[in-house]
Amino acid sequence: MKRSTRLVLLALVLIVFFGGQWLWRHARTPTVAAAVPTQYRLGQLEFKPCTLRQPHSGLATAAWCAPFNVPENWARPDGRKLVLRLALIRSRAAQPASDPVLYIAGGPGQSAIDTWPEIAPALDDVLAQRNVILL
Repeated sequence: MKRSTRLVLLALVLIVFFGGQWLWRHARTPTVAAAVPTQYRLGQLEFKPCTLRQPHSGLATAAWCAPFNVPENWARPDGRKLVLRLALIRSRAAQPASDPVLYIAGGPGQSAIDTWPEIAPALDDVLAQRNVILL
């Protein structure tokens, strides 16, 4: 056998041996799942994980939801309260910009939360830098 052939075979044997050792050692190392927060605070609002589903379709988006209590009549703040549904779509940025985008759906009775899965692609570039709050 030629010397160059023997060197190539030796190199292959060493690669297989040490590569196998490395794979065997790392395959036994338990992987730790990244911690997923159970809540997200923004001011006094406490958002919890939720899924936004678009009615009558299969579209859905992972989000953070929070109730927001407001007086029905601002002239009587101690009177009856309304609960507004808020949803937060988190930015992909590690440190999103401090000024989130507030999305309010148009039309009487239309919900930004219900329409989000449909319009999400249009705001994909925004989510690269900012959170989006749906009202």
